[in-house]
Amino acid sequence: MLFHQDGRIHVEMLEPRLQQMKTIYENLLNL
Repeated sequence: MLFHQDGRIHVEMLEPRLQQMKTIYENLLNL
């Protein structure tokens, strides 16, 4: 699974593009 028990994503397991998308998504949530 890509998720820790606390729900955080294992970023190191994701492809660079997915890391970028995740960062953009988190930034949108913080707007």
